[in-house]
Amino acid sequence: VTSASKGDDGVINYAVSENSTASAREGLITISYGDLVEKVKVSQLAPVFTVSTDAVELGATKDSKITVTVTSDFDWTLSSEGTGYTVTPNSYAWDEEGKSTVTIQATENRTEEGVADLGTITLVNSTTDQKLTIEVTQATSYESQGSVTVEMLIYANKGTKSGTSISWVQ
Repeated sequence: VTSASKGDDGVINYAVSENSTASAREGLITISYGDLVEKVKVSQLAPVFTVSTDAVELGATKDSKITVTVTSDFDWTLSSEGTGYTVTPNSYAWDEEGKSTVTIQATENRTEEGVADLGTITLVNSTTDQKLTIEVTQATSYESQGSVTVEMLIYANKGTKSGTSISWVQ
């Protein structure tokens, strides 16, 4: 609490400084009149800095994209490590809504087997220095060809095998 004063009809007016820590905090206003002492607790929430998910999987095609919502009481900046994707925007200036959309987009088609780890996006709150991360992966369009089973009647001692072919004598 940076200041407090008595207003009309017994209302207490007070001001608090910006909470630039990552935690909630509390303060007290002490009101006294002669021997009468009353304390009023004032609570201030921690700043909000959240991301809607901490991991995304892009589709197998280039231009596949996903959006993530960042909610923040303060400005933030973004950096990314890795390849195969782009991310926008790289910074945010706070507004009344406190929400921003980050777009993550693949830059290459993936046809190799398995999910690829593309990298990590890090968001940093400009006031509290709190960090949030998003892991970025990309799916694949790879399809296994599998194996083929062929059933053939075999007559005892009538067939020959050579290399990868089989021949039969009637």
